[in-house]
Amino acid sequence: MSTLKALKTRIQAVNSTRKITSAMYMVAAAKFRKAQKKYDAAKSYADALTQVMKALPLSVFDESDNPLIKSHTVGQTLIVLISADRGLCGSFNGQLFRKAKEVCSKLFLENKPFTLLPIGKKAFEFATLNYAHCLKESAPLLLYDVLYSDVHTLFSKIETAFIQDGIEHCITLHNEYSSPLQQTPRDTMLLPLNTALKAVKSPEEEPTHIPEFVASETKFLDAFLQQYLHGILWSSITQTLVGEFAARMTAMDNATKNCDDMIHGLKLEYNQSRQARITNELIEIISGAEALQKG
Repeated sequence: MSTLKALKTRIQAVNSTRKITSAMYMVAAAKFRKAQKKYDAAKSYADALTQVMKALPLSVFDESDNPLIKSHTVGQTLIVLISADRGLCGSFNGQLFRKAKEVCSKLFLENKPFTLLPIGKKAFEFATLNYAHCLKESAPLLLYDVLYSDVHTLFSKIETAFIQDGIEHCITLHNEYSSPLQQTPRDTMLLPLNTALKAVKSPEEEPTHIPEFVASETKFLDAFLQQYLHGILWSSITQTLVGEFAARMTAMDNATKNCDDMIHGLKLEYNQSRQARITNELIEIISGAEALQKG
């Protein structure tokens, strides 16, 4: 049986851990509320842009000369991998990287080359460790530092790669935020736009008439498609951010509860050990007194 001093030391250690996990939960909760406001705004904007995309008939895209609409016949796949910057958020990063390995393994078996563009420190570390030869960036792009203004620069890299470097497809891999308890890895087609549109638009949603454009159709598409892609990319980034804080809240809450259970068990063991020690001492005293009386 453990000594009382050792048990007391363990209780103090678990108590210290509990204070840390409880504090981390409160910090994550505050950041989660802030990130959720940002994500709600980004999602509303992206949903509105998607509705406009669905309202445009496929013929508008088929007849356009915009280089982002149609894919190259043969080329690489650009994977934009969006992860958290830090750990201690349960399986949030792990499940995303398992999905990334599945996608990369499938492309490898099909003999299709691919390039990774990581966003987030953990995504950069994953890509460096497993696919260093496919890495597009030499330094991590931290998720916490990304602003909407940075999305323009980020998309310029994707656009340049798609148009000039012969990229056939561009997909985003991120955790889709469903609720604070559920974040699911998801791959979304970003480019080419004709393929991406077919992925989000069912045949029943195809409009029967072609809308009239106040400006020229070409000018409208060039301006709108940039806004649409920026909005989708920003929504994926903010979705990852809010999902990370939600996952960390859940992980820290579970860790705090586990600490409470451990403290309860250790205190019970401590009290039992203390009681047993007192009982043994009483027995020794009583036995000694009886021996003196008989003697």
